[in-house]
Amino acid sequence: MNFCLRFSGLIVARKPLLLAAELSATRRRNTLKRVDRELSKGNYRAALSLVKSCGLRGFGAAKQIQSLDDLIIERSYTPSLQTRLDLILDSIKDSIRFTSSGKLSLLELESLMHRKSGDYILNDHLKCMQHEAGHFLVGYLLGVLPKRYKVPTMDDLNQDELAGGRVDFLGLIEEVDPDRKSDRKLDKEKFFDETVCRVLSVIVGGLVAEHSVFGCSAGLHSDVKKMYIILKRWDLKEDEAESQIKRAALNAVLILDRQYDARSRLAEAMALGRSVGDCIDTIEKALTDPVI
Repeated sequence: MNFCLRFSGLIVARKPLLLAAELSATRRRNTLKRVDRELSKGNYRAALSLVKSCGLRGFGAAKQIQSLDDLIIERSYTPSLQTRLDLILDSIKDSIRFTSSGKLSLLELESLMHRKSGDYILNDHLKCMQHEAGHFLVGYLLGVLPKRYKVPTMDDLNQDELAGGRVDFLGLIEEVDPDRKSDRKLDKEKFFDETVCRVLSVIVGGLVAEHSVFGCSAGLHSDVKKMYIILKRWDLKEDEAESQIKRAALNAVLILDRQYDARSRLAEAMALGRSVGDCIDTIEKALTDPVI
């Protein structure tokens, strides 16, 4: 059976499923406008409650794995994935080493030396777009609500060569405060499995997005510094820290690979300064694969 809608004397047949999809999209947009209003007022918990209750397909729905062994079992492992992961992990290790010494990495020093050129400013702007979109998308799909963000314009970068972007999430860093573990009544192992890996995945999401698009990430220092602080706060052994970083990077790579189109569209929306709610709507419209 078809529904019929009348516009200016014309009868237009509409498929029930199409009509239902349009109504669902309208409800989603209206709810996300309310989310934006709550975020603008600083009512972050109210905004989170709205996001959780409105049936968004992507929020917190990303598939996660424990290790590369899971991919081998699923027959989805590829040597190229291993190569990309190794490059990302090498970048992180180098940056952690420089972070602990208080110095900048060679890539970052080279980046600062060339920032005055017009071509570099454009390239830096494009990298910032993808970087912040990586944070936003990985966080959202892992169930961490972005509350605000900034992507520097080319004018910003031209006026301030150190201008950078950021995505602020609701309670992200606080979730890994070791002083809160007793409140959550979680043992250390379960806490790591459910929280620390998720937080690290969000942190590395930006540099993973850059690697996916450009093959490298020169501006990862601030993200790795956050990661270094978290790992140091928990006083992890070196092998434990490496395991957590590897798992986080792997999940970020897989999420961004599966949602390539969503990440691309989100980067454009963020570069245009769209609201958080509009950015979430952009993600939801781009989710077409059965596995998120």
